[in-house]
Amino acid sequence: METTTEIKDNFIQLLEGLNTGLIVLIDDDFRIAVSDPERLVSELICLDEKQLFLLLSKLSELNFTELEENLKQVINDFKKIPVDIENYQFVTQANKVIRYLDVITHPEKRDVKERVKQVISLLSESLNESTEVEKLLMRYGIGIINLKSYKEIVDTASTQYKRFYSIKPDSQMIRQDIEETSDNSQFCICIVDKLLQREDIGARFIKEELIQECHDKNIISILYSSQPKSTEPNELEDYFLFEVEKGHVDALKNLTNGLALCGYVELFNRFSDIYKNSIDEAFKLALERKDNMIYLAGMANEEGVTPFETISDWFQLATQYKMGKVLLNDEHEATQYHFLLGLTNFLQEKYLGGTYTVEIEREATIQELNTYEIFDYSVNAQHRPPAAGDIYQVSNGEYLVLVGQDCDLIVRGKKITRKVKHAELLKANFKTIHNLEKITDNSKSLEFNYFRNPSETSENYGVLSILFEKPFTSDFPILDLCTFNKDGQSLMNTDSDLTPQISKVIPSLWPDYYEKIKKEIGLYRQHLTLCRDNGLEIDILKTNDMATVDFIEDDNNISYPIRRVCRLKPGFRELLMSNYWEYRRRVGFNTISLIENEKISNIEVKIGFTGQKHFPVTNTQFEAFIQRGNKVKRKDKLESYPLLLDIETLKGEYSILTKIEDNIIFIDKKEINIPEVNIKFTKEVVEENKLLVTITLPYSKEGGNQYLLKERFALKELLNNEYIHLIKGKTSSLYYITDENPTGHFPLYNGGKPIELDVDLLVLGIYIPNLNLKIKIDNGVINLEEFDISSIAKS
Repeated sequence: METTTEIKDNFIQLLEGLNTGLIVLIDDDFRIAVSDPERLVSELICLDEKQLFLLLSKLSELNFTELEENLKQVINDFKKIPVDIENYQFVTQANKVIRYLDVITHPEKRDVKERVKQVISLLSESLNESTEVEKLLMRYGIGIINLKSYKEIVDTASTQYKRFYSIKPDSQMIRQDIEETSDNSQFCICIVDKLLQREDIGARFIKEELIQECHDKNIISILYSSQPKSTEPNELEDYFLFEVEKGHVDALKNLTNGLALCGYVELFNRFSDIYKNSIDEAFKLALERKDNMIYLAGMANEEGVTPFETISDWFQLATQYKMGKVLLNDEHEATQYHFLLGLTNFLQEKYLGGTYTVEIEREATIQELNTYEIFDYSVNAQHRPPAAGDIYQVSNGEYLVLVGQDCDLIVRGKKITRKVKHAELLKANFKTIHNLEKITDNSKSLEFNYFRNPSETSENYGVLSILFEKPFTSDFPILDLCTFNKDGQSLMNTDSDLTPQISKVIPSLWPDYYEKIKKEIGLYRQHLTLCRDNGLEIDILKTNDMATVDFIEDDNNISYPIRRVCRLKPGFRELLMSNYWEYRRRVGFNTISLIENEKISNIEVKIGFTGQKHFPVTNTQFEAFIQRGNKVKRKDKLESYPLLLDIETLKGEYSILTKIEDNIIFIDKKEINIPEVNIKFTKEVVEENKLLVTITLPYSKEGGNQYLLKERFALKELLNNEYIHLIKGKTSSLYYITDENPTGHFPLYNGGKPIELDVDLLVLGIYIPNLNLKIKIDNGVINLEEFDISSIAKS
């Protein structure tokens, strides 16, 4: 059970969490000490300077100018007297300003005392003359008596401004109170007696007047009642009408919880408003930028994704951008970020832990939100092509998850092909258990909670466990067919064309790709017949675990026992890929040919272009292993062992290395050349048991795919076809000059034979005046540039 101190602390924390600027209390039991004007003057003297100024200004507006001027003067005179700390409690606690002036020793006290007496008398006369003065003093909390059930609230909320009303006020007055005491990030709390003026109008006042008039202010409210009713809220306003029993032993605790619930509702109400407005702003931006939308749609078709997908991503991004602008823009009508941040501070069990049994969100919806955060079950309905993170269910109930890089999986180009030849999938299984964590990972698997298992009879939620060991491969057409069916089935009718509804929503290349798949399946039918007629095993037609030839044929319906279920959403898909690549990097060496691989750290890697200085790799981490075997004569000499070098991280620093398909370079002898890119890897022992691997990079022609691993070049090896055609029959007259020697003529041919040019010279650059051509090697690329001969002469 909570102690009184804990209950008060919770209330104070709630006020601070809401950044409360003002508390408005409305109850017709409130009175002020009209019969004790000295108390009233004493409290006016102690009033906050800003609040005093506001109160006196309103006295003037009520035509009590004489009272206003006298109060202002006497309070100023009083405050000129130095405070007697020992006796000042006569003013602050006893409200006896005359007694205080009697006991202090100051030469001015007698004159000030007389003026205080005069203003006390004038205030008493004004109170008798008009009830408006009494209402004004009550409004600012001067001389309040008969607080009863509100005393604990007033005493505990000692740092917040307060306003008091004994009758239903004009809501414009409360609006004025808020503007006088609070900024746009602060809350106003209204606690209203349900029975005002002996009528049940408290709720109506909040719902029909206060909320309507102050809709742009931050207000939450509670009804105080001697006989509270417990009702289920039906509308937003109902959450601001919770009733708390005043006078109850736990009144402050119940009040705290009720206000917290109002704040909870306001939090999501404000989020809703901001989100709706942001969507509207994004919509306006889309209307204004139709050229940009046309560009995005065109790029989508070029990249092999649907325009719908690209436009959706843009719209979500624009909406989030607009939300951020509203939340963080101080010039906005509310400093929304700090306001909402304050609202989230009380989302704690001690505030919302069951005092009210209001079901804001139903459990089924919460479950769906958990699932929606991780998995996208709309990919089939949208006919989206396969992508990393796609989850497939096979006929035995097990699951497969597609992995890979988007750039490799997209169908593009005139040939309508992919960069990779087969699909790599990870095996997964579904477990009807509930993990406490959303994601659970270990070295060999990754588990996602809240997966919905779509069985024919029911939908169960549980954990999808994705296994990194023993990947599964498939021909792509099997997965591609799922794109064309809204239920995700891998199915095609070879006699039917795509429907217009599907053709319109898939990427522009995919209608043609559909026909390509149809032809490919037709060829497999022929090959299958040929194998059967000649008694051949159909395995010769298979290159993957799941092959296009393994179709099930029913008349002209071709199908495969697999269907796409859903797709991991981007953040979770990236996590899967990151963990899987890490697993492959970590274990890739430990299973090569079942030969023991020993990691070595005493290794240096240098890299450079042929004929130039090679530099050590210092900023990139890499791993290397020697491969031990049972070959004779190798003994313990380090250079005798094959070397396994992991270049995956090096690819991030040296883009030319990405042309090498494998991440592991196997150097058995002294050196190895990668033929497709002409990159040479050389190993040698440079110190005792220290290996040096030298990576020698080739030169490439600008815009071409030809890689030249040479230190000296003949002219034609440097030129493109256009220039080669120009020099036919003119080689004897060709010469070059350099920046260092612009007047020297160096022949490029000698007796009809080409002179070979050193790399060092080409790195500096040469000029061929006959062709107005400059040849220069820059970062491994042979660049051809036109130049003006006069610019060389001037330099």
